[in-house]
Amino acid sequence: MHIPRNVQSPYTASDFWEKHDSATPRQALFVLVTPRAEFGGSSAAIGFTSNTRDMVLPGHSGIIFKSSPAITPTVIESSLDDAANMEITGVYNSDSFLHSDVMAGKWDFAEIEVFTACWDNLDLGEFVRFTGNTGEFKDYQTYFTVECRGFLARLSNDTNKITSALCRCVRFGDDECKKDLDDTVSIDGTDYNITQTLTVASVVSVYQIVFTKLSGDANNVPDNFFADGEITALGSTANGSLKREMLSSDTQSSTIVVNLKRRFPFAVSVGQQFTLVAGCDRTLESCVQFENVINRRAEDFVPGIEASNRVGSAN
Repeated sequence: MHIPRNVQSPYTASDFWEKHDSATPRQALFVLVTPRAEFGGSSAAIGFTSNTRDMVLPGHSGIIFKSSPAITPTVIESSLDDAANMEITGVYNSDSFLHSDVMAGKWDFAEIEVFTACWDNLDLGEFVRFTGNTGEFKDYQTYFTVECRGFLARLSNDTNKITSALCRCVRFGDDECKKDLDDTVSIDGTDYNITQTLTVASVVSVYQIVFTKLSGDANNVPDNFFADGEITALGSTANGSLKREMLSSDTQSSTIVVNLKRRFPFAVSVGQQFTLVAGCDRTLESCVQFENVINRRAEDFVPGIEASNRVGSAN
């Protein structure tokens, strides 16, 4: 028998199952979603219930499970040889998921729990039906769908490294790449700072930010120097250390205009500081430019599938 959690004294697990198996179980469904630590973790978790009124449950301090018929989980599919999965459909609103937060990636790969409890006696505890992570959100302007996969899904992921023409380093300058990001890179005979800390001069849109350019030739970088690079918000607030990838950059006389691939989940303000790191497109040419070929994680000269399937060639 599964053991219910958050059972409050003087009740026991037997009391929960006695009520659960009775002719009038009075069960309500609850959904708890916890974003990744960079977006607040458990302090930013939100909850929903199928009950007709908002509820506060023992063991979930500070969380109000909103009565939200706009959030609808499907039947949970599970088998012995595969991870459990389900899909959630929801409507964007202030009691649910905000469209801006979803588009900013706040709820990507969040932890999710689905459980039931007796709405007329919450002290009996709760029975967990599903635990896992959210996947990719599909946006339909006014509503969304998201597939949720159980934790066992991680066991089905490939863990071996395979050959590739592009460098497999997860991040430019990480422990595998080993490139010193405080160093410079030489382009057409001029050395440029790989990393720059810039101040916001103006905000054109949530995807386009204008920075004040630093003085000196080493900071007068060419256009698209930061394309595919990483931008990090600075500060001691909850927004500090949040990272995004840059799509392109345009260097002007006194400013550097940066376009983001994905917006930040907060309003960027004038005077705010960000750290920008030059982009690396994972090609051999980039490793040569950054003088880091020795640490390259790629197989540039291994014949690919095209060579294997070539017919009638002397080569």
